[in-house]
Amino acid sequence: MDAKNKKILVVEDDRATLAALSFKLQVKNIKADTAKDGQEAIEKIKNAAYDVILLDILLPKINGFTVLEEIRKKYPSAQTKVYMISNLGQAEEVSKAMSLGADGYIVKAETSLDGIVQKVTEITGN
Repeated sequence: MDAKNKKILVVEDDRATLAALSFKLQVKNIKADTAKDGQEAIEKIKNAAYDVILLDILLPKINGFTVLEEIRKKYPSAQTKVYMISNLGQAEEVSKAMSLGADGYIVKAETSLDGIVQKVTEITGN
């Protein structure tokens, strides 16, 4: 199945980053739902199944680690790929994310938006 048929959710509180990332995915014919805080992300996850979730850690209302725990409660198998995207690149954050069930960790300060889009295309097999 190609990326345009995959359900993607991008959870990011920075509106400019969220808009730019959504646009760059759209240019690659990848439609992504968006959420600007952890509470909105959990609501969307309750109402739809996603193939890939890009999840920031520092979010309003509910942080990304808690959202990740909720995702793994609902989808304990690896059917939903979750990649943490954050400027927090310390070993502790990466280790915590992976122990909670993240499939990968992208440090925003070290990766361009195009790099994140490339990762999504790799994950979705496009």
